[in-house]
Amino acid sequence: MTLKSLLPVVFLFCVASLCAQKKSATFEPQRWGDFPTADLAMTIYPKDSNATALVLQDIGELQLYARKRKAVVQLNRRRRIKVFDVSAFNQGNLRIFYRANKEEEKMTDLDIQVVSPSGRVEKVKSDNVFTETVTDKWLAKKIFIPNLQKGSIIEYRYELRSADVFSLYEWYFQEEIPIRWSELTVSTPSDVKYVHVIRTPETMEVKDSTYDKLVWHEAEQLNYNFTKYTLADIPAFKPEPYTAAPDDYRAQIQFQIKRISTAFLIDGNILTDWDGLTLFLTQNSIFGRFYLDSLASNQLEKAFRPLLSPGDSGTVIAEKALRFISKNIKWDESFSLFPASTPNEVFKQKAGSSAQVNMSLTALLRRVGVKSYPVLVSTRSNGLVVQEFPVLKQFNSVLAYVPTDSLNGILLDATSPYHSLNELQPEHCNGVGRIVRIKGTKWVPLVARELSETWYGNLQMNEDGDLSGNFSLSAAGALAADWRTTLEHEKEVDFLKKTFSAQLADIQFDSIKINRVQELDKPIVAQFKCRITGAANAVNDYIYFKPILDFVFLENPFKSASRAYPVNFPCPTKGNYVLSLQLPPGYHVEELPADATISLPENAGKLSFSCTRHGENSLQIIFKMQLQKLNFGPDEYVGLQQFFHLATDKIQSQIVLKKL
Repeated sequence: MTLKSLLPVVFLFCVASLCAQKKSATFEPQRWGDFPTADLAMTIYPKDSNATALVLQDIGELQLYARKRKAVVQLNRRRRIKVFDVSAFNQGNLRIFYRANKEEEKMTDLDIQVVSPSGRVEKVKSDNVFTETVTDKWLAKKIFIPNLQKGSIIEYRYELRSADVFSLYEWYFQEEIPIRWSELTVSTPSDVKYVHVIRTPETMEVKDSTYDKLVWHEAEQLNYNFTKYTLADIPAFKPEPYTAAPDDYRAQIQFQIKRISTAFLIDGNILTDWDGLTLFLTQNSIFGRFYLDSLASNQLEKAFRPLLSPGDSGTVIAEKALRFISKNIKWDESFSLFPASTPNEVFKQKAGSSAQVNMSLTALLRRVGVKSYPVLVSTRSNGLVVQEFPVLKQFNSVLAYVPTDSLNGILLDATSPYHSLNELQPEHCNGVGRIVRIKGTKWVPLVARELSETWYGNLQMNEDGDLSGNFSLSAAGALAADWRTTLEHEKEVDFLKKTFSAQLADIQFDSIKINRVQELDKPIVAQFKCRITGAANAVNDYIYFKPILDFVFLENPFKSASRAYPVNFPCPTKGNYVLSLQLPPGYHVEELPADATISLPENAGKLSFSCTRHGENSLQIIFKMQLQKLNFGPDEYVGLQQFFHLATDKIQSQIVLKKL
């Protein structure tokens, strides 16, 4: 085994975040099968009386050792859950995730028992344990616990083993139900050094204690370092909308190897800085070979060469290569850091992950003489990048990069056939990425293009409240790429029904024209005639009409009174809505909604609404909204909420017409 062949592990737990509390008094974990009377009698959790269940203790022992001169990482875990209410009985259906490849990870010694409030202990039989295929890479042990009672305690334990000395297992201290005590003990040979990254809110403290001890392994006595990490009284996670990666805000610890000098592993410093990470990746038999081995992409180049013209600049070749790869290798909608196979094989398969697609693009550009490098990315849902230390495990995707005379060069993302140069999947727009380049490795900003949508209508209303006339929609940025992708597989009328009329009960389309589908650097435009039956509500001599038929959003997503975590928008957003409305004959305006404008501080966002008369029989409604800022802290939440409240109020406002 060599370190160059090791891949980072991603260990799945439930998505959660963390509300801050200070550590409680020292807790003494209970032994397996030892259930204190107080825990059996507990009917509520004093620190959260609304909790329907409580993790009494979550104990992990993580050890690195040698077996037959090979490295083994072993995690022994035991958990204990108290069930307070029938609504929490889903805790009786447990899922434990582990990797499907037995050579990468093995799960053994699963043991489950349940104790009733009276103290009767019952083992859960193997008949109630099922293996579930989650993905092609992940399995789960799904455990059904029969006859679970209110007040019961579930206790289970298991062991995981892998050869991933690179990153060990990560540990999360918090989940969707409160945890009374979470504890992880890590033991490694003293001459194996790991860097660890702990993420906690400012008011949360993970306590750690360290000591050394001599340990016998395979007739050899080694000095081991033991570190215990503990956290107590951890509240349940309450999800909030527009939090890109809740893992950024819950307490957790991750490990990455820094130095090895033991008898059973390679000696030397490992990934001490970003240059070291770059060297590691370029020498890696999977990552580096994929784009640096020219023979691995010769068939790809052979198919691409006829598309080149004499005198093509590097930028022109980059754009042609982007088009070629994105049209010939379909993104399978999965993100990955390490590509499998070779560029030639991916080209033959016609599909691949983000790493396979974008690193095939990198390899192709290098093959035809254009300098190109991979860019390490952490997607939005994966979390923000910690830039202080080269933790490889935090990255989960790859882009392609071509240096130019400009400061930031050109970024390429072939996961969509409709991306232009420097246009990325919204998931890839997450702050910064790291260029993998031996000389000149650096951070590069991952900037999201503005999502822009415009509605323009010229409609006539009749006395029954029906509308008819012309409408046009246009989209730019990431939305335009989505529209173009959708139109590959859907009829134009079905696309419009889904895109424009989701809120309209009865609409007919005619004379549909969708322009600029292939002009990727321009907005895509849909033009059509329409008739909307029952668009307004006609009652006696009055007609009540909400003039905003569609918009970026139709209700306020921020309903809670306060916010614990930042609000993260994927990209800048602009919406423009213009409607010219001809009134039905014999009606006049009885009531119009008031005009409104609002701006957020530092030009973060602005909104304007107006509804004005044009002569006796015509109205013009203009609604504009723009959000430039992507991240709003909890202290800015109230202002953001008011901004969306006003926008929603105007979206729902109505015009009142009266018969003369």
